Amino acid sequence: MRRWFSLVLLLAACGDDGVGLFADARWQVRCPRDLAGCSRDGENVDILQSDGEDGISIACTVDETDANRFVDFNISDGRRRLSINGIQTGLEGGAVTGTGCTVTVVDDSTTYVGRCGTNAPSEAQPCQISGLSFIERRTGEGDEGEYGPEVVLNLTCQNITSAADPLRFRRDVYRRNDMGTTPASVRLINCDGL
Repeated sequence: MRRWFSLVLLLAACGDDGVGLFADARWQVRCPRDLAGCSRDGENVDILQSDGEDGISIACTVDETDANRFVDFNISDGRRRLSINGIQTGLEGGAVTGTGCTVTVVDDSTTYVGRCGTNAPSEAQPCQISGLSFIERRTGEGDEGEYGPEVVLNLTCQNITSAADPLRFRRDVYRRNDMGTTPASVRLINCDGL
């Protein structure tokens, strides 16, 4: 976690009951290794802000039944967007169940869409959600839960496609770091319904 995260949240919380709807999300849309002629990886997206701050738009809802939680969210900086709709999981998180999970990524004015679930990426389900959890109270480890309830997950997509041209417009979604690629990371604080 970024060192200055606590300082940013502390400053945002001053004079307010909390940080409001907040996202800590990092991802990059990348060319698949086997796609000839794909010469442009998307920019690294690194959002650590509240909804409405510096052009950032965040929406997040969590609905609950007796046995399941349903999560939908959208994070955008005006040019790039990551949204996942239809996540169904247990009350504590874990595996994605059901068949309605869909990832949408917008990069360089192109929209890529693919199904998501717990299994490794495949042609039928190009996006994998892992590490899905809910933090509803302060854990005492770092700042987890300190600024409100959280939805936390990792995302990996392989060959997510665009309806405009599914053969030519397909991309992977990861997070680029100094050690190569790791799953994209999403942390949402104060989602409606949680």
